[in-house]
Amino acid sequence: MKHPVDRETQKNKVQIFSNSISEGLNKTARRFVEDALVGISLGGSLRLTEISRALMEDIPLHATHKRLSRNLANPAISDVLSANLLQAGALQIQQDPPMMLYGMSCTSSAHMGPLALNSKRHFSAHCCSSLSC
Repeated sequence: MKHPVDRETQKNKVQIFSNSISEGLNKTARRFVEDALVGISLGGSLRLTEISRALMEDIPLHATHKRLSRNLANPAISDVLSANLLQAGALQIQQDPPMMLYGMSCTSSAHMGPLALNSKRHFSAHCCSSLSC
């Protein structure tokens, strides 16, 4: 088991992330997302029983498990989370595009131009224009 201070620090970090991806959900659904993420993070498992244990609530384990299970079956939660995660990912890629390697095959390596880095941080291989690559 982790040290209590580490547990609280971890929980706070997860809560910040949870709040950012739960935008548009009602209070009950937001709490479920937060509890699920905290439980996964602290429990190290995707099983509802382990998530319930990691939450260490002052109610019977079965009750926590049942609440998590009921909320997990709500398709509206997954729809909102999917949209929010997709939007956050797209924003991240716009702000800091990943480096990608583009290659083209040429019939002769002698006609292959150098790998060039363009302004978008993408590599591209250029072929001699006289070849049909």
